[in-house]
Amino acid sequence: MTINAPSFSMRVGAGGVLEHLLSLWAPAWTVLTPSADSRLVYYSTAGDDGTGTNYTPLTIPAGTWDNPIGISPYRSPAAAKAQLRDGYPDYLLGKRGDTWTDENIGTLNVSGRSPSEPLVVSTYGSGIRPIFKVAGSSFAIINGDYITMTSLDAYSYTNDPDNAGYTFKTNKGGALVTVAANYFTLEDCCVRYNYGNGISGGNGNNIKFRFNTIHHNYGKWDGSNQANRAQGLFSANTGTGNIIEGNVAYHNGHLEYVEGAYRIFNTGPCWYSHNIYGGDPATVDIFGNLTAYSSFYGVKHVGDGSIYDNLGLHCPVALNKGGNSGPGEIGDAYNNTVLDGISLYNEDYSSNGSRDPKARGIYMDVQAGGECTYYSNIVANINLSATGADPYQEAGPGTMIDGGGNIIHHWAVGGGTGNDTGVPADYVDPERTLAGYSTLIGGAGTEEDFYEKLLANHKDNWDPNYYVANIKAYIDAGFAAP
Repeated sequence: MTINAPSFSMRVGAGGVLEHLLSLWAPAWTVLTPSADSRLVYYSTAGDDGTGTNYTPLTIPAGTWDNPIGISPYRSPAAAKAQLRDGYPDYLLGKRGDTWTDENIGTLNVSGRSPSEPLVVSTYGSGIRPIFKVAGSSFAIINGDYITMTSLDAYSYTNDPDNAGYTFKTNKGGALVTVAANYFTLEDCCVRYNYGNGISGGNGNNIKFRFNTIHHNYGKWDGSNQANRAQGLFSANTGTGNIIEGNVAYHNGHLEYVEGAYRIFNTGPCWYSHNIYGGDPATVDIFGNLTAYSSFYGVKHVGDGSIYDNLGLHCPVALNKGGNSGPGEIGDAYNNTVLDGISLYNEDYSSNGSRDPKARGIYMDVQAGGECTYYSNIVANINLSATGADPYQEAGPGTMIDGGGNIIHHWAVGGGTGNDTGVPADYVDPERTLAGYSTLIGGAGTEEDFYEKLLANHKDNWDPNYYVANIKAYIDAGFAAP
């Protein structure tokens, strides 16, 4: 197998500390450049809606458009948003480090000028992303075309059981971010703790979800009624040119300490809730994402397009290509890495009696007329002695082709009988863990510390060690030949 990763080696540094020698990759962030006639609208909790002033790149008193000096911002997102013009590349900019409670971006019915001159909803200043503590389940509804939204933190605090403002709800609400537009980009945002979908993308073309952190958005299981299921990122539409790239999706679909939102309980599994759901039947490429501790699927890909370069951790089914009977899907699954699979039913990896634990690494359910070639993937390290723990499973009436180079390592199947494609001596270090990676990069050496820092990573507080591509490179390099 050819490992698509830079060389990842180690050495002993000062004081005996193990150091890594990796030429770290960095995301290709969207470059924002206001046009000459862009209206720059700033807002801050220290601003004043009565004295807020609009600017252009030429009228800022001092500094740059994204770090101005001496401006007069509005106070509320609503007053600032009211200054935006339809059909112009205007900028709506919230101050970094500020927090708004019970205020949101709301509905955007205006559009930008073109794909190269979008309307921008972003930030200015320095510090952490601005936080919007939303009461309920709506932060932004995107109805206009040509919009780019970056570096905002949408937090549904009334749905977070650890927040004093939490209120128990019987039925889920809408998504924190809802998209029904063309040429929309959501990048470097955090979307968390919604009772309902974190993000919902409807019909549209050229919708891009890039380098976002999506965690603890949850649903409930209510028997045969699926109305309260939820996804971290749900992008199901009929468009083309869509991508889901480089996101971190963690612990979506369920929340153990909310009544009825458990991943598994008496009435059955919460298997209609996933970390990422894309396509159905749109064309979408899903790549470079990290998906961990999903309710069921780490990534469910329905429709045309390929699924590649993803890292799946601690998921009942890490990656799924196909399903949902409909037109056959065309697209491949390659260079994905899956580690530490778990049972759908119990966290202790057991199958809960005779029930199928659904513990798949990569599950292909391609429909009639569709075709998927899977190759150069890694599925490794599960301790599940039960029928149904398949590293790669082909299902459905479509065409599925094993293109070769697929590694299986310590993925026990059917009472503990393995089907490994090699022995440990064939690889540099096939037992690499997140805790070991945390130690290597100077963390606390625990999985908990790794995830805490991973979820806190964002563009203006960037640690490249927590970029998905670099984490995956470390794991993948362990499966290189010695």
